[in-house]
Amino acid sequence: MQFLNSLVSALAAEITASEKRIRKRKRSKPQQNAFERAVLKLTSDMWKASYMGSNAPCLISLNSNSYSGSSRYVDQSLNYRPTRAAFDGLKRLGYIDIVQNGFLNRQTGVGQLTRYRPTKTLRKKLDAIDGHPAKLASLAPQEETILLRGPESDGRKDLIEYTDTPQTDEWRANLETINSVLSRHWADLEIKDSDFSRLQTRLVGTADREPINFFARTLVRIFTNGSFEEGGRFYRGWWQNVPSEYRPFITIDAKRTVEYDYSAMNPHMAYAMKKADPGPSDLYERVIDRPITSEKRDVIKQAFNAMLQMKTELPVAPKGIDPSLLGMTWKELRNAIVKAHKPIADLFFTGIGNKLQFEDSCIAESIMLHFAAMDAPVLPIHDSFIMHHGYGSELEEQMRKSFHARFGTEIRTKSIIAEREAPNDPDYDNSLENVLNYAPYVNWSERQDSWFANR
Repeated sequence: MQFLNSLVSALAAEITASEKRIRKRKRSKPQQNAFERAVLKLTSDMWKASYMGSNAPCLISLNSNSYSGSSRYVDQSLNYRPTRAAFDGLKRLGYIDIVQNGFLNRQTGVGQLTRYRPTKTLRKKLDAIDGHPAKLASLAPQEETILLRGPESDGRKDLIEYTDTPQTDEWRANLETINSVLSRHWADLEIKDSDFSRLQTRLVGTADREPINFFARTLVRIFTNGSFEEGGRFYRGWWQNVPSEYRPFITIDAKRTVEYDYSAMNPHMAYAMKKADPGPSDLYERVIDRPITSEKRDVIKQAFNAMLQMKTELPVAPKGIDPSLLGMTWKELRNAIVKAHKPIADLFFTGIGNKLQFEDSCIAESIMLHFAAMDAPVLPIHDSFIMHHGYGSELEEQMRKSFHARFGTEIRTKSIIAEREAPNDPDYDNSLENVLNYAPYVNWSERQDSWFANR
């Protein structure tokens, strides 16, 4: 990272020289260290984005409140004034462009971070840096990985402070073990460069997803409603941001992967909590006494899970659920689900959904720790898991074992398999060796080569 450090020093010196008219005093040594730390943070963020060949913007908070206080969620290595000076200086020198200014609606408390990206001038300097940005993980301060959100208020769930206990200490230590394994391996997306560019453009335009950042390679655990018995799922891995149709193309250390998920996990957990037999038939399809398509089954699944999540019976269908696809009204669908699941009927509309999320998060933790002992990374997407294809059968077995250890009952798992579309090229074969040298995949191949060369 010598060239990166040299670039940061040069940029810091340029910014300082440009401040002569607006800054009268020379920075003290602690102030200079904080300033250079801010330049490093901004530069490394842009290097990561540039390295991926992505035009996706970087994010920064220019709100002073984001840098104040002793909260466990605040990056104590960054201060507002030096960060603002570094950002304004890079902008003044023509090294960054603002894509969109940040804002905060003080009435609703909802806001958005400032989005920026490097100009062509700075990008040339970034492209000349030797090494792999993933190694910057060692430069990052220790961030809090066990997060606690308070109850929803005005559509928001703010992070709240808490006092550590032996349990939170254990969860944090377990997550450190899991993240250590994830950091030692490289997960990527083996799609053509042109497809990747289109995917990034698509993700930039969505409200609920961010562009893919391959350097978001570790996880945090987020609990909800001010309780360590609700939520607790794992978030912030880049693979969780990938649309489902692209997940078959995820690779780990340049190798193909498999994905397994639990079959009807929430219903099985609900039946297990009531010590009731779920029976042999599909827990979603049984709601309707006729064969249904996968699309219609998904509507039932969404409705079922929403009814476990809600605390009151809504008179209309929740957002995103369309009962008309089943030829039913919301009331008819709701009643059909309750009728088909009488043994657990008293769990609907109790808000138990977040507690079920806690249960599935504990199962996920168990699975990831099992494979962490083998230095084998597992990419979780809540109740599904992606691994190197060689671990497929063991992953499936461990998923069933972890569920049984938690609930004492059996559950089915299934492999999620999708065809990988080959390029329209008569000379192309789908072997890894060929893909590595196939021109449309050059960026994927270069990311793998660079990772292995800089491990």
